[in-house]
Amino acid sequence: MSIPVEISDVEKVGTIFMSPFWEKKMSLIASARQLVHYTSAENAIRILTDKKIMLRSTVCMNDYSEVQHGHTLIHRCFYENSGELFNAFIEAFEKIFPGAAKIAFDNYDRHFKEHAFRTFIACLSEHDEQSDDLGRLSMWRAYSHGSTGVAIVLNKTPFHALATHFFGFFASPVLYLREEQIKQYLRSIISRATEERAYLVKLGRDRVINSIFVMLMFSSICIKHYGFEEEREWRVIYLPALVNSPFMSQETVTIGGIPQIAYKLSLQDHPADGLVGIEIPKFIREIITGPTNFPFPIHEALADALGKAGVVNPHSILRPSTIPLRT
Repeated sequence: MSIPVEISDVEKVGTIFMSPFWEKKMSLIASARQLVHYTSAENAIRILTDKKIMLRSTVCMNDYSEVQHGHTLIHRCFYENSGELFNAFIEAFEKIFPGAAKIAFDNYDRHFKEHAFRTFIACLSEHDEQSDDLGRLSMWRAYSHGSTGVAIVLNKTPFHALATHFFGFFASPVLYLREEQIKQYLRSIISRATEERAYLVKLGRDRVINSIFVMLMFSSICIKHYGFEEEREWRVIYLPALVNSPFMSQETVTIGGIPQIAYKLSLQDHPADGLVGIEIPKFIREIITGPTNFPFPIHEALADALGKAGVVNPHSILRPSTIPLRT
């Protein structure tokens, strides 16, 4: 079951502990931008047929080094200069709940050492209206895996519910930060915690410990090298070593000859739990196919799969990218 929370608390905690992530979430909600999933045409057919989106372990993806990158940067920023920033962070929270920050750091260190490879993600990207005709060439090249690429443009509305309900999985923007920007982010937490001491005391010791832990966890998972900024990535994240979600199912799949555990999110609404809008007729706004020698058979296959998934007039939401095909 999902756990409703007060939106005021979600916003307040978000602005204290994860302000750049929160600001990016709110920016997407307030804009005309949507989220898009770049994948191969083959996998797009599988998503439409199975009505599931797969989350893979970062160990088996090209993103694994980026999870290590975020963890390494956070660790370095805290502990360089004889741990000056770490000590300032601990001291700020000692004045609120003695020992709380140290517990959160210990919990994070233990989880990362034991379960970092049990981080499962699906990758999305922010999508502007002007990308409808082309998609983004860099993304076709990165995620089509040498075959015809497909961009599944999603309705972002269901992601709003993740701010007010707990489903056991999460959606977060990726930040592309340099070291000094990360230090500024961490210093801002110290400053905001000091300003909001009375609020945090009222929030309670356990919530404060959990908020620090979540900040560390999401910073390690969702801070990437600034050289990847053009990807404008979002991640759907599942951490089964921490929490189970009734909306996820475990499967063993073989990809590129490598057997591996994966989790799949069923594209089925659960109105009683507040999870709505993820069924295919509502969730998929359009599908853009990348440059290909085979536009007709691919469009026909996609239209057939969309129709069987309940989309009325599926050809109306299919469009080819107008990027010329290189031969």
